[in-house]
Amino acid sequence: MKKIIFSLIIAILFFSCEKYPEPGSETVESLYFSLYGNFQISEAGTYLTEKVGAQIDLNSVIPKTDQKYRMEIEITAGGGSVDQEIIQSDPEGRMLTNWQLGNDINLQELTCRIFDFENNLLSEFTIESTAIFTDDWNKITNGLLVGIDDMICDTTRQRTMMYNHGGIWILKDNFYSWEPRGFPFNTYLRFIEMTSDGTVFAAGWNGELYKTEDWGENWQYVCNPLPGNPYYYNFNITSDDYLWASKDSYGVYCSKDKGMTWIRDTTERVLNTTLGPIYKYQNSYLALAGNPLSIIQKSADSLNWEDINTPEYSLSMFVPNDSIIIAQNQGGFRLHKSTDNGETYKPVFTPNVSMGGGNLWHIYNRFGNNYYVFAPSSGVWRTYNFEEFEQLIDIRTHQSKLFIDHTGTIYAAGSNFINAEDEATYILPGNH
Repeated sequence: MKKIIFSLIIAILFFSCEKYPEPGSETVESLYFSLYGNFQISEAGTYLTEKVGAQIDLNSVIPKTDQKYRMEIEITAGGGSVDQEIIQSDPEGRMLTNWQLGNDINLQELTCRIFDFENNLLSEFTIESTAIFTDDWNKITNGLLVGIDDMICDTTRQRTMMYNHGGIWILKDNFYSWEPRGFPFNTYLRFIEMTSDGTVFAAGWNGELYKTEDWGENWQYVCNPLPGNPYYYNFNITSDDYLWASKDSYGVYCSKDKGMTWIRDTTERVLNTTLGPIYKYQNSYLALAGNPLSIIQKSADSLNWEDINTPEYSLSMFVPNDSIIIAQNQGGFRLHKSTDNGETYKPVFTPNVSMGGGNLWHIYNRFGNNYYVFAPSSGVWRTYNFEEFEQLIDIRTHQSKLFIDHTGTIYAAGSNFINAEDEATYILPGNH
């Protein structure tokens, strides 16, 4: 299994603390060395692909010496073992060994200490790796899978695409193995969505829309769906392959021909609000609108949206099929279900949550015959009918986005903000 390897160069200055050193002794004043094998990923209980340790730049040693250095390794998190706990430097200054991961936790750690030939401690540092559990939840705290922005799953063609850390990524053999795809335009992306024929559309923070017809190998500029808008907008694709774009004061635009032409919905109800995801429902469309918060509906052959009966203060909605409407309300996390086209609702799910809030876009998902609900500060739940719910994991931190890839692997992700601590991603492999 191929792993992602990181190499880190560290510069260290050392000065003697001895006021009266031994006659003839010399203190190392400068030393440069490289870390090897940091931040690798492998299955728990297996050896990492690359060796771990350090290599001293012998040309940087002041004063020069032909003496050997040694590195001592202590396993400080995760269990496991290394082939050598004490390693002498070779003629090139390398001190490397193999690391077999343990089975205790995901984030595993070695503490390494470098000593000189006089037994002086020159440096202490850590090397981290991630052990993957194939039959249980994984807590990923660093690397590519932290702070996932968006993900699309193509179960027909058995493939998954992710946008994160400013790039497009394609799933390879397993959930921790991804390969990059180039994106030639100078913007960050807000949404990636897919039509039934596999065409992927990407909505940029610069107000523009792009597409790829070959799964990210080549990208094309499509248009600016909201004329005059230079910034973000909400975008999604309904099950009939219609493209939708909306933003406060710009209205709602719809394309029925993959972005070649757009029709603006003219009703005043959607002019001064940004819609959440739009759903195809029977012979109509449903969405959640603000100002005030309510579910709105329009028929397929109309441009006019109208409010329909909505549970009070609904913050998100979901349409599993043509017979059910789900609305999520404030006051914790409360799901209401309608089976009569929104005429009436009944409460069906109220998990114990420690915080309010939510995410319009990534609370609900589907894989196979099951639906999945991410109740922020409660966890991930599974249901097949929105009547009976099974909790898959209890998460009490700030994660708020739920994704599922084409293998059925579940990703409960947080955010990756500048100047804020990264939020872990909880991942359950697809054999669950």
